[in-house]
Amino acid sequence: MLKATLKGPRLAPGTRLKIDLEDHGVTGLSGQQPHPIFRPERASPQGYQRLKSERFRAHPQAAIIESMPGMGPILGAEFVVATGSSLASFATSGHLAAYAGLVPVPQDSGRVTGNLRRPQRYNRRLRHVFYMAAFSSIKAEGPSRAFYERKRGERLTHTQALLALARRLVDVLWALLRDGRFFTAAPPPPAARAA
Repeated sequence: MLKATLKGPRLAPGTRLKIDLEDHGVTGLSGQQPHPIFRPERASPQGYQRLKSERFRAHPQAAIIESMPGMGPILGAEFVVATGSSLASFATSGHLAAYAGLVPVPQDSGRVTGNLRRPQRYNRRLRHVFYMAAFSSIKAEGPSRAFYERKRGERLTHTQALLALARRLVDVLWALLRDGRFFTAAPPPPAARAA
């Protein structure tokens, strides 16, 4: 049974009318078998992540996004959602990085110049995607781990080195999507870069 409040000239205000949905052809809400949308495995976090992964893999650029170290189906799906499924609104990788909040902004006052700070307006979801991708990519040996180690050798803290790696991953992912190619540890040949 579902209760609905109807407002009309013939009903007094606050009058409730009971509607039995099964009498009107709607089934699966009160019977033994719930509707497929309401199944427990779809409501669980694992079922939700599985559904998100399936839908992401149907995206035309999913294979390119997943080829990058640290980007799996969950982070890839969040990247697609945060960027609107297209990089047309980002002319350069710097614009994408600024949208993700990975580019410092000036904090100058008077004659004091050159001070940089973290931006206040950025897409937190996209920043989280690249931060987690950077964090995941340093677990295995490869170019991301070497870049992180180099930044740590330059006396950056762990978080600063991860943010520098996240900024680097923005550049790499933007170039991969622009060129329509998969990630490889070796840089592409000069002819491929110019095309």
